[in-house]
Amino acid sequence: MLSFFNMTQPQDTLSEAARRMDPINRRAWRQGATVQRFRDLEGWSDPGERAALECVKADATNQPILDLGVGAGRTVPLFRNISRDYIGLDYTPELLKVCREKHPGVRIVQGDARDLSDFADCSFTLVAFSFNGIDAVNADDRVSILQECWRVLRPGGALLFSSHNRNGPGHRERLSFEVHRTRNPLKLARQLGMAILHAAQTVRARVREDLRRIDMGSLAEEPVSALGLNEIGRAVVVAERPLFFDPYRIHRATGSLILIDPITNETVAAGMITGAAAGSATEERVAERERQVRNGHRAAIIVVENNEIAVMLERRLFDLGIHAISVQRSFESMRQTEVLALYNSGAVVILSATPDSASFESSYVVHLSIDTARTPELMVERIRHYI
Repeated sequence: MLSFFNMTQPQDTLSEAARRMDPINRRAWRQGATVQRFRDLEGWSDPGERAALECVKADATNQPILDLGVGAGRTVPLFRNISRDYIGLDYTPELLKVCREKHPGVRIVQGDARDLSDFADCSFTLVAFSFNGIDAVNADDRVSILQECWRVLRPGGALLFSSHNRNGPGHRERLSFEVHRTRNPLKLARQLGMAILHAAQTVRARVREDLRRIDMGSLAEEPVSALGLNEIGRAVVVAERPLFFDPYRIHRATGSLILIDPITNETVAAGMITGAAAGSATEERVAERERQVRNGHRAAIIVVENNEIAVMLERRLFDLGIHAISVQRSFESMRQTEVLALYNSGAVVILSATPDSASFESSYVVHLSIDTARTPELMVERIRHYI
């Protein structure tokens, strides 16, 4: 059962809630699980953060930067790539300790964005407050932060910050276990990143081929290759490192997860953990079907007329997410066993000639030429159809 909680508060309690925001958030950020979560975060929070920094990058290059709410240091390399004249500031000692360990030699100070009296007027060309950090305090304190940022910024300087959008689709939404839905089905052919909600960690993982869809009318299960939008199923998820969990029926927080497409960063599915999978296959030989599932396509050997066409096809197929490789070796030096090794790894192998052609099994090889396919685009489509 999915439970929904109404987060709307009576009007007469808003002032009390506003007063308690700061101590509640301070306690949350000092917890070990939170510190560990922020320790593991790296890179951009989303494409919008990257685009925003690009807008001010030219003016801030080699200029003094103040990074408010630096936390465990996720943003340190992002800003120091622009300028070495950098200061990171946060008010949580536990996060500051991690930040200094990760970025030795960088000036990281303890302080509060509401009181930047340690810095003189007009000290910085860029002040940043990432990760919706300004939303962690009440409205009056946000005004204080903005006033302090204005004071320490140089004329023509920029304040870069993120905040929740009151007029956006997330305002007044109900707290639930639902996730942002995508029309892309849960396809076994794609590698998926897995985020474990209870520890807020992200682990690379894949969904094993034995995916089953559940008929909610009869509760019968049927094998499928993909789950579509709003469908419910049962799957085995294989993570790259051990995970500590409880079955969902025992503990919801440590028994739930989400699956994320690593390319688009879209949430693909939400899951409830029933237990550890029986019959671990970690020491078994990798089957051909498993390679097809991991790569998202069949293996193939494609023979074309020359190296130029081979390289062109390699690039176009690679850009489409296909595990393709053109073999840049002379005809005489190649052997059937070498090419078949690449084939057996699940790759689409592109050759400009067939080594040991007399002994090659015809089912392995697809011959393509400009004459038969007419255009390179048609060649690509024929390969995609075959695999």
